[in-house]
Amino acid sequence: MNPLTENIPFDDADADIVPDEPVAVVDGAGLLEKMHAALTRYVVLPSEDAAVAVVLWIAASHGVERFDHATRLCLHSPVKRCGKSRLLEVIAGLAHEPIQTTNISVPALFRVIDAAGDRPPTLLLDEADRLLGSAKKDETSADLIALLNNGFRRGSPTYRCVGPKLTVMPFSTFAFAAVAGIGRLPDTIEDRGINITMRRRLPGESLSKFRLRTDLPRLHDLRDLIAVWVQEAVGDGSEVHVPDELEDRAQDAWEPLLAVADAAGGEWPRLARHAAVRLTSDAADDDGEQSLDQRLLGDVRTVFDDVGETFLPTAVLIDHLRKLEESPWDDFDFSSRRLALRLHKFGVKPGHNKAKTERGYRRSDLNDAFRRYLPSEASEASDTTPEQGELPDG
Repeated sequence: MNPLTENIPFDDADADIVPDEPVAVVDGAGLLEKMHAALTRYVVLPSEDAAVAVVLWIAASHGVERFDHATRLCLHSPVKRCGKSRLLEVIAGLAHEPIQTTNISVPALFRVIDAAGDRPPTLLLDEADRLLGSAKKDETSADLIALLNNGFRRGSPTYRCVGPKLTVMPFSTFAFAAVAGIGRLPDTIEDRGINITMRRRLPGESLSKFRLRTDLPRLHDLRDLIAVWVQEAVGDGSEVHVPDELEDRAQDAWEPLLAVADAAGGEWPRLARHAAVRLTSDAADDDGEQSLDQRLLGDVRTVFDDVGETFLPTAVLIDHLRKLEESPWDDFDFSSRRLALRLHKFGVKPGHNKAKTERGYRRSDLNDAFRRYLPSEASEASDTTPEQGELPDG
């Protein structure tokens, strides 16, 4: 049995969520555990780390005015009917001032957020794959993407021309946002959030039916208690210890959630940091699989490691790439120009060997990109050896 939900049922047989007698000290850990029980009653989340992250994200939304970053909650699924919409329904019952954004125009959304002042609403965008996820959709929805990107950081307004004189006005877009859709979201949004891939539940995974008339008021009771506790107990996150495994933007995204966990105490600080490291690592692995450019860079490093040379002519490099086991490059109409275009994104350009007889790539020109964009497990060949072993072109 999950230690968070043991002896903490969330059903009609419970005692009321609101305590009968006033208590001097609010049990923050207990409130988070009740929220965890509510979530897992109605939704099958893919892991315990995911459940912890959603609970902390919901609680953090009630302290939006004190944080420097408004974390995005990115909910993916490979196909429909994986529980994303139900999860957003439960989140709407627990989060601070939820607002459904699927049927609202972007200009109206600008004004709703800006008019709310220091305590903006929590944005919930379902079926995001209808608006985002491909080059054409992202171009059409550029204003929505800009709102979600700028709204991650406090003090980063979006400027628009307003009125008959087209007066330039700044609009605050700072607000917590949950975005759900099939497939992947634009990487600029995913990079600012916590990424959870939902999945269909198995036949043996039973859930309670979510009824608006009876269950939503119960969630609202719990929401009100959480809101009071967050306002009284949670700091601004500036003093929290963020795991070293997280890079800068991931640290920003997790800072509000860790502040909530530290204020709650009990097992929550440990669970929160475990979830932060695990979910961030999983997202990085997914990014590596998703990005062909990053996959190519990794395979180029593999070829250099296998061949053991410090310079490879372009044709030789392409030939080795096509021969890699499980490599996708043999299916590509790969040319020297297309290879150069992909590697150019990482600041890598082709050059000549010392004798100026062959054009290709030096290991020394690639090492910086290898270190910046790839895991460090693979060994790096030394660039101090002479080039007498250079391979002929083609």
